[in-house]
Amino acid sequence: MAENEVIGVVERAELIATDVRELVIRPEPPATLRWAAGAHVSLGLPSGTTRDYSLVDAAPAGTIRIAVLRDPDGRGASVELHDRIEPGDKLVIRAVRSEMGLSPAASNHVFVAGGIGVTPMISMARRASTTTTPWSFHYVGRFAGHMAYTDELNRIAETSTGPAHVNLVDRSTAPRPDFAHLLDDQPTGTTVYCCGPTTLIDDVERICAERSLTFVSEHFGRRAVTAGAAPQGSKPSDETLTTIDPDGGFVVEFARSDITKEVKAGQSILEVARTIKPGLSFSCSDGYCGTCETTVISGSPDHRDTVLTDEEKKCGETMMICVSRSCTARITLDL
Repeated sequence: MAENEVIGVVERAELIATDVRELVIRPEPPATLRWAAGAHVSLGLPSGTTRDYSLVDAAPAGTIRIAVLRDPDGRGASVELHDRIEPGDKLVIRAVRSEMGLSPAASNHVFVAGGIGVTPMISMARRASTTTTPWSFHYVGRFAGHMAYTDELNRIAETSTGPAHVNLVDRSTAPRPDFAHLLDDQPTGTTVYCCGPTTLIDDVERICAERSLTFVSEHFGRRAVTAGAAPQGSKPSDETLTTIDPDGGFVVEFARSDITKEVKAGQSILEVARTIKPGLSFSCSDGYCGTCETTVISGSPDHRDTVLTDEEKKCGETMMICVSRSCTARITLDL
């Protein structure tokens, strides 16, 4: 066990909505895990996989609570947590991080959640409910049976100290909300928090930018990037590098390993790197945790992560190899 790791024993595991399983996990020995609303945890599974999950609050004292959407087409962790993990099983709690907190300066909170993106928002709504700041929660799901925590959200709103409103949208019976109209008349100082599919986040972010509203998000998928994007920063190189469509194939030189490999269209650099270094660390594989950050020696990365700042992306000194690609025919990495 590493110094910052603790064992977590599963106390409860139950289906709370269609394909959504909730797990309550108790650190062993008892450990005080400090976290703020909107935080997530890295869990090591028996298979050896590590994945990040948003924390849902109001679990029994001394425990953490997560909710996992079963995705049979995913990378296997959700199926493992649904089909093979039962009360009494042990997981490794590797880290608790808070990256999408509630803004204390906001004069109004607007929460927008799509599908399993509701999970980090529960704790944020509960925290908002203890203040006099007005808040509203707009939760969109494919159909009612897929929507977890609806009763809990309504209870939070009913007991809120300040004005609160919960809007539940079942897409099987109602259209998707008109977020442009919804955000038209928000007061100055409004902060909009959004979590869910990338298309939802991108739409809400664009609307907020048009209305000069503060926008905070967490992605449960990878952000779309226009094919053929211009190079986003290059390291000096003696080799003339040809600009290409990053969605196509390119060559990666793994400098430390002295191996050169082709990365094909539809294949990630991480996949290829793990054929050379099977133990290479990674976690989310969706560009939002930062575990696979790698130094770029030469070439021009096409950044598709949500970790690096715009300035860091322009510098092109590092990249997240799980989702990012190359704008040049050849890129050299410090691996």
